[in-house]
Amino acid sequence: MDGVDVVISEIRSLSLSVIGSITVPYKKKLRRTLDRVVLNNEPLTIHSYAVLDVEIGKEFAEAVNYALQEFGIKNNHIIAVGSHGQTLRHSPSSAPPYSLQIGDGATIAALTNITCISNFRSLDIAKGGQGAPLVPAFHEWCFSSEDKERSILNIGGIANLTILNSDNTHPLGFDTGPGNCLMDEWTNLHLGEPYDKEGTWASSGKTIPLLLESLLDYDYFKKDIPKSTGREEFNLRFLREKITSTSMSSASSEDIQATLLDLSTYSITAALDTFTKQKASDVFVCGGGFYNTALIGALRNAMPARSFFSTEKVGYDPRFVEATAFSWLAFMRISRLPVKLVTSKRMRRLQLGAIHS
Repeated sequence: MDGVDVVISEIRSLSLSVIGSITVPYKKKLRRTLDRVVLNNEPLTIHSYAVLDVEIGKEFAEAVNYALQEFGIKNNHIIAVGSHGQTLRHSPSSAPPYSLQIGDGATIAALTNITCISNFRSLDIAKGGQGAPLVPAFHEWCFSSEDKERSILNIGGIANLTILNSDNTHPLGFDTGPGNCLMDEWTNLHLGEPYDKEGTWASSGKTIPLLLESLLDYDYFKKDIPKSTGREEFNLRFLREKITSTSMSSASSEDIQATLLDLSTYSITAALDTFTKQKASDVFVCGGGFYNTALIGALRNAMPARSFFSTEKVGYDPRFVEATAFSWLAFMRISRLPVKLVTSKRMRRLQLGAIHS
């Protein structure tokens, strides 16, 4: 929730070129509000929710207009904006299931004078899917290899994995669990910093085996795929409950941070080892977690037979792969093309997103 990632891309049926990419930080007041609602589970009145929906829409529209100005591109040269939205809650296993993103698409369309595609997740959930992750179809489109298996590991707040096989079967895609989110929140709580730069603080501590065992015993890690999760599940409340239940309240904060880094490492490693066919297949990493050198080093140590690369090796800036994916999803929707989804037990194709023009 640091800001809005904007990617300007030119897409043809078989190719995508990134013209420009930029991150526009959230306004501080809006960021504080989102922290309270998303991380601290602060309830919203109907009025407050509606206002926040429009405010986020305005923030996204301003980010789009700023990016176009920065790269010297006129609004009428853009066919559509694909807006993922800001996730408030992701609850695909509740009764009824839902996934809630805000950032009013009509507001974005009105303030940019560009057609906006938003609300990508709800149709999949309404038809029995998880609504996440939606990026495996894009990963297959741009990263697949004809002669070998590849895995695409996106380490954001939550880590998600796409496994692209070489035998023409559909890709596997699911959330492995926490990526950066627990480490980020713990760092912010104790150091007042938004994240643990390069994992330096985690590297100064020592893993607490009992706490790690308790964290890995959580039900999410035992679920079969397809599955998805979010920060409403992995957050400070979750971590504090685990610290209390294991009587680790007196443990040093850096040792807990080291344990959280191992939690991300072990859950990602287990997912790769369980679901890949080739135990030495390449892994291409994107998302902010690629810059956590301690985490990437731990993954390499845990899986020495695998090679870990940045997605830059295959032409995509790791910071903007997910934003690029949603530009592609917007292209698919505006072209009336279905997207291959692997968020349920059976692969299916749906046209995703609501169009505001």
